[in-house]
Amino acid sequence: MIIGVVASTAALAPARRTRRLEIRVVAAFVMGCAVVALHYTGMAGVRVTLDPSLPAPEGMTVMSLLFPAFVLGIIVLAVPITALLLASDPEDAVRDARLGQWASEAERQVDRDPVTGSHM
Repeated sequence: MIIGVVASTAALAPARRTRRLEIRVVAAFVMGCAVVALHYTGMAGVRVTLDPSLPAPEGMTVMSLLFPAFVLGIIVLAVPITALLLASDPEDAVRDARLGQWASEAERQVDRDPVTGSHM
């Protein structure tokens, strides 16, 4: 736990105080190293002893356990992403109106006679 607290503090403190990309990249690298260190430390503490005289464990397979979670995760991610992509932005309507106004003004200028300035 000490590794996580120290490393995340070391990574997040400079990342919050600056907008410079270089420092944020270094902070992200430090955070990535902290995650790796936490997992490595946890796995280093695991000791496994196999007893060949015991029967093979029974129960759910890994796929039957994880597949519903995988499908649920995809749905949980896909629904909000799709909703965000399909949602209209009020700024788009303003932009479309300005573009239409600009196009109609440009069309009116093209229709004018360059010599007299009147419409053809």
